[in-house]
Amino acid sequence: MRWLQQSLPGIVLWLIATTTSAQAGPLANLFPGQSACPAVPVPQAAGGYGANGSYTQASLSFKNPVTVGEKVYIYYPQGATPAPTIFFSHAFGARDPDRYSSTIAHLTSLGYTVVFSQYQTPGRADPKYDVLWGGFQAAVAQHPELIDTSRVAFFGHSFGGGASPRMALNAKAAGWGSAGTAMYIMAPWYSLRLSDGDLAGFDPSVKLVMTVYDEDSTNDHQMAIDVYDHIAIPNSEKAFIKVFSDTEAGCTLTADHTLPSKENQASNVNGLDYWNWYHMDALLAYTFTADGVAKDIALGGGSSAQTYWGSWYTGRAFTPAQVSTDPQPSMASCDYEFPCDSSDNLRAASCQTHQSCGGLLGGR
Repeated sequence: MRWLQQSLPGIVLWLIATTTSAQAGPLANLFPGQSACPAVPVPQAAGGYGANGSYTQASLSFKNPVTVGEKVYIYYPQGATPAPTIFFSHAFGARDPDRYSSTIAHLTSLGYTVVFSQYQTPGRADPKYDVLWGGFQAAVAQHPELIDTSRVAFFGHSFGGGASPRMALNAKAAGWGSAGTAMYIMAPWYSLRLSDGDLAGFDPSVKLVMTVYDEDSTNDHQMAIDVYDHIAIPNSEKAFIKVFSDTEAGCTLTADHTLPSKENQASNVNGLDYWNWYHMDALLAYTFTADGVAKDIALGGGSSAQTYWGSWYTGRAFTPAQVSTDPQPSMASCDYEFPCDSSDNLRAASCQTHQSCGGLLGGR
């Protein structure tokens, strides 16, 4: 049962991934109204942050030296290396980098190297941190010509989101990030190697964007809130962003746990992905160049530039994101598959209390 609980995020992603075109009906039920969407219902930014760059992507891979059967992938911009590097920690069960291919291609087009370290699905959760970190270390050791360890970022989704603060701490201990460190964390699962002391002693110069999705019923938002609330990064250098679904003329884009991981991502990417990129790009630019416009987008304290999440093909603005320094979850813990107060969460003592299941949240 414990293994099943730890595996559910990957199982959910796998079920969606293995839905074929012959099963269009069930898939349409998962994303109601999706069939009514035009090809590009919420367009990508035409220029500036969120738009693709000009670099051509190249890639290589090698066996992860700390485990059997897993690989490390390096995607890099041709002609622009060594480059600032994003160490990407994938969701549980989403070990195929194709699930993030459009996001990775976007980042390399802007001149960033992306390191994607696979970890195995079976087995206990905690050792997967060693596999992730071992893959990142091996990439740096084997290909220093591609990676600038003075400018680093840690992007993570679900299980990988929960692991990202530990990866950033490891990087600081290794001397990486002397010219800037960023974290972009999406819908995080439990952080397994993160004590109160780790969070209290976190380097305050690190820049953080924590993103959750309103219709994510998999990972309790309180895991993200816990890290955001307790990490020793000042409010001016961190942001908590909640993204919402929206519908226009029968076309729905759903902000749920599958973001940003999709089967055949290149053909399934949509406005919710594009505007994640907008904030990713701005966070990276601010971290590495101190660009003030970029800071307003990534860490703007609720500015219109920060909450803007694109516009529909009709011209109507998408539902704005919510930015808060006192974030609250969308549901009570017991309404999530992975509640914050689970015995599997080593930080369960930091969770909120609840007045009733599915009801109001208690004091913090």
